[in-house]
Amino acid sequence: MTVLFVQRLDLLAARKKLLTQCRLACVAVIIVILLAPSVIWVLCDHSVWPWDEAGYGYWTLLTWQAKYSGPLGWLSAWLHVSLRPPLIVWIGQFFVPFRHLTGGFESSMLLSNLAVAAGTLVLIYTMAQEYSATRLETVVALIACGGSTYFVGLTHLYLTELLQCFTTASVMFVAWRAERRPLIRTVLLMLIAVSLSFAAKASSAPFVLPFLAYTTLVVIATRGCARPPVAKSDALLFIAAAAIAAAIVAWYVINWEDTVAHFIEATIGKAALY
Repeated sequence: MTVLFVQRLDLLAARKKLLTQCRLACVAVIIVILLAPSVIWVLCDHSVWPWDEAGYGYWTLLTWQAKYSGPLGWLSAWLHVSLRPPLIVWIGQFFVPFRHLTGGFESSMLLSNLAVAAGTLVLIYTMAQEYSATRLETVVALIACGGSTYFVGLTHLYLTELLQCFTTASVMFVAWRAERRPLIRTVLLMLIAVSLSFAAKASSAPFVLPFLAYTTLVVIATRGCARPPVAKSDALLFIAAAAIAAAIVAWYVINWEDTVAHFIEATIGKAALY
């Protein structure tokens, strides 16, 4: 009887593992289907980038080229990306080498958009599972985001709005179930998410503050409740959070005047009328 009971438990565990793998495979297929048209667009589009896209592309190539100046020269280039928040440049530069596969610099940099879009959809799937959504509800959430005209259109443009979408989803992900993590882990994850949000776009405050306020209220409301213990991995998380926050604060300190001037021009200046 004991042997049969153990075998049944093993069978149930194997079946549960298989169902989980099938579910993940289906989600991966849905994400691939949603992004496939954008992949074709990126590889086939050879138009010349205008305006902001050209500016981001210029700074991306300049920053990547600076690696030949040594580690300090490369770091300096990271911190002196002018006028615009640097996250799109910091990420996009690592896709420049793929130009040999895509056939052009522009298409290689746009691969970063596809990676960010995939990351956003993965976050949506993860949050849907955390909300105990059904399979149908999860699929609808993925299609509603990945199939929307704005999401698809932004995937084709080398602009910061898609990154802002990803970082906002990251802040939302950290805020959800904040009371179920060790306090230090929630703080560090939120520090990373908020820092990346402002590295993606200076106007991220309206998207970040509601989730930051929610997390703060949850932490205060559950301050007397039991939390999981701090893990050794939280030490690595602390190092990562400190490094990311320091890099982004340093960028804003160095480029503060140019950033404020660009923000004003793009929101209430003459350029905002176009």
